[in-house]
Amino acid sequence: YIMNRLAGIFLLIVTGAFAQQIEPSLQESFVAGISNLDKSFTYQFQGSNNYPVIDVTMESWALSTPAVEIGTLLLFLQNNESLKTRHLAFALGTTGLTAMAFKYGFNRKRPERRYKPRIWNSRYTPSFPSGHTASFAAYAMVMSLSYPETTPLMVGLTILTGYSQVYVGNHYLGDVVGGAILGYIVGSVFVNNI
Repeated sequence: YIMNRLAGIFLLIVTGAFAQQIEPSLQESFVAGISNLDKSFTYQFQGSNNYPVIDVTMESWALSTPAVEIGTLLLFLQNNESLKTRHLAFALGTTGLTAMAFKYGFNRKRPERRYKPRIWNSRYTPSFPSGHTASFAAYAMVMSLSYPETTPLMVGLTILTGYSQVYVGNHYLGDVVGGAILGYIVGSVFVNNI
């Protein structure tokens, strides 16, 4: 039931991302409305450069999530936790490849960045879905299923990961939600089936 709901939400977001690729005269109002709502929310949540400590914190987290994921993977390897290592490695690898396939399949342009980065920040790939959010959601799913007591922390850090990507102007809100759903699904599949 939950997987069906998440798949439905994911398809709704995909529809909004795809709307940018269709001629405006051919867009249906529903699809265009979702895309416009996504853009509107995104610009509401983007940083304003008025709070240096928050700016640096958000940029630092937006850049560091891959290091957290790989660091945990290396820790699992060092502690000879082969099953958890396999779950995490497969979940991260599959999520990354799937996110890249979606990115280039939809080729959604990145949002107009109003926020001016204080730290180095790049935007080389297309926008949908957020790869950082997808990978961290897969990471969080593996961690939560392996260590249930970490679930509240993992949910909070996944939300922070997604928000940081919107805050620094890297992604639309829909990119982040789509990435989180993708990561949740892939992480769940690998922990429950390997």
